[in-house]
Amino acid sequence: MANLRVGFDSLYFARIDYQDRAKRKDEKKLEVIWQGSKSRGSSSQIFAGAFKSHYSPPTGFHFEVNDDSPIVQDADTNLYYPQDDTNLFDYNVEERVSDFVNAALSMANVTRSNHIMWTMGDDFQYEYAETWFRNMDKLIHYVNQDGRVNALYSTPSIYTDAKHALNEPWPLKTDDYFP
Repeated sequence: MANLRVGFDSLYFARIDYQDRAKRKDEKKLEVIWQGSKSRGSSSQIFAGAFKSHYSPPTGFHFEVNDDSPIVQDADTNLYYPQDDTNLFDYNVEERVSDFVNAALSMANVTRSNHIMWTMGDDFQYEYAETWFRNMDKLIHYVNQDGRVNALYSTPSIYTDAKHALNEPWPLKTDDYFP
C-alpha cells in the first residue's frame, strides 16, 4: 500500500494485527514513516498512522446510540446533546467536558505529540448528521472554553501538516502491517 500512494502525503487506517497495535501504542509508534519498498527507497515513503483502536468515536461520544452516554435527549427534536441549561436537573457540561478531555489525553498518551486525530466515524453511521454536528459543536465550544485541550474540526491533511511541522524524527517501518 505504501507503494501505491501516488499524490498522497499520508495514509491513516484502523485495521492492523491486535498485538502489533498494542506494541505500537506502548512504544508510541502508531505513526511512522512507512517505506513500502526497500529497492525504491525514500520515493516509496509515506507518513502512516494506525488509529489507537478503530475509527469509531471514543466510548460515550457515539451520538446515534441512546445508551452510549449520558447525553440528554430533546423531546421536541428527538436529538441528543450536552445539556447546557444550568437551570435544568440534567445539566451535564462539566461531566461531558471532563469525559472529552480524559479521552483526548488517553489518545495523546500513545502518540508522539499533543496533536491527536479523533475520528468520529464508523460503519453505517451518520443517519442523523444534525445530531452529530450539534453535539460536536457544543462539545468543541465548551471544551475550548474549559482550556485544558483545544478541539477543532479538521482534516487528515491539516493533521498531517501539523505532525510534519513538529520536525519529529518518526520511526521507519519497512515491512507490512499484517503478519
